[in-house]
Amino acid sequence: MACVATLFVTSSCTIDGDVLFYRQGTGELGWICPVLAESTGYVYLGFAYESEEPTHTGSSVMCWDRNGNEVWTFSISNTNQPCGGFTLNAAEDRLYFGTYEQPGHMYCVNALTGAVIWQSSTSLGWPSDTRRFGASPALSADETVLYCGSGGEVWDPPYDQRFYACNALTGQLLWMYEASHDDRQERPDLQALPDSETAGCGFWPDPAVGPDGTIYAGNFNGILYAFNHDGTIKWQYETYWYDEATGDRRPSSFSIWHEIWGAPALNHDASVVYIAGNDWFVHAIDTATGQMLWKYECCFNCEATTTTAEIYTNPAVGPDGTIYVHSEDNYSYAFNPDGTLKWRSSTIYDALSGTGELAEEENGQELCFLGSFTLLADGTLIAGVDTARHYAALNSSNGSLKWITKLNVPWSPDDTVEIHTEPVVDPVTNRVYGGTGWLGGLVCIEEGSTLDYSAPWPRSQKDNRCSGSADWIKEK
Repeated sequence: MACVATLFVTSSCTIDGDVLFYRQGTGELGWICPVLAESTGYVYLGFAYESEEPTHTGSSVMCWDRNGNEVWTFSISNTNQPCGGFTLNAAEDRLYFGTYEQPGHMYCVNALTGAVIWQSSTSLGWPSDTRRFGASPALSADETVLYCGSGGEVWDPPYDQRFYACNALTGQLLWMYEASHDDRQERPDLQALPDSETAGCGFWPDPAVGPDGTIYAGNFNGILYAFNHDGTIKWQYETYWYDEATGDRRPSSFSIWHEIWGAPALNHDASVVYIAGNDWFVHAIDTATGQMLWKYECCFNCEATTTTAEIYTNPAVGPDGTIYVHSEDNYSYAFNPDGTLKWRSSTIYDALSGTGELAEEENGQELCFLGSFTLLADGTLIAGVDTARHYAALNSSNGSLKWITKLNVPWSPDDTVEIHTEPVVDPVTNRVYGGTGWLGGLVCIEEGSTLDYSAPWPRSQKDNRCSGSADWIKEK
């Protein structure tokens, strides 16, 4: 029986998903994912300042212990600056993150105290116009190199569209790559289009690092780049949907947007990399050649309705090779390693539809979009509901509903959440820590299982600390 907390009562089973506590941040979260230091239990989140919001007091990075006690706060001088995603090193004493507005910076701070170790600057070889560090950086296997992408959205200029590699210990820039529309080889007719007619060329998704040192980075120009460790391009793979007979492009016939928002994921031996895009497809790509192995269109009944199926989430890969993703057609999908459909589930939408909890489009259609999944060792998939104030859990074996929990934060009546990124799991307590999106805080949720470390790449950036390093392959 599915347990649906706060929506209706079930007495025949224990309800996981109960909220244990909330902690208010200094601003909003947006797309930011928390990270967890397993040795200390410290949880880190970054907050952006919006002057029109009465509960917002500034931009900052905040650190709490596993019981919700504040440890330190790092305030960012420019109060308009949101914080990008975070990464911890293996010793869990260095925290890496970026800031968003101009001038944006990459920071390395002491994870125990919040003291700055280094900050990117022109004296360290970085350009003077760096900005829009929205993704989590990733570390090389030996943790001597930090990789990070930059890039904003077309409606939020100006933005940087570069991918950077720097010395993780000193911040010294090693190399950078600037993306452009000219990188599109399969669609030369798109090369000359200005950013005002596309989503630009920013490296928005979190990168992934393979065991051979290859760095995989998605871009808003619809390309997945595979970089060698020295910054040269190993290969690039273009995602798009285009009907040569009709000229139609996804997501609609009058738009050429086909950006990659989700982070790449790797299978157990790093022979396949998976990405999902705004072209409605999940793609499986051979990591040796950059050639497509298969792709699957995530769009159930879209042709008969006004529904679209853009995919903004990060694919997650289970220990048996199953790939999990959520699409904007209100369905969650599970694929076998050969690209065949394992299951399709609308159980979260079914539970919330008609309750008044879901956001609606102008045409009255209810929307149940999820953030990216975190996979637990007992087979539970957890994600935030991007269009409602909820976290939800599915059984990974069949997509059935396990629980839903509404976020009743005590400081804001605002219904806007945008919970895009994955929660983290404390292996000591099995508690789940997640961001509350635009509600601007941290939530701690009860669960019964820890993160699935048997999975090859169980979540974006690999683990609770978003290390992204190449030591992730397990002995089978």
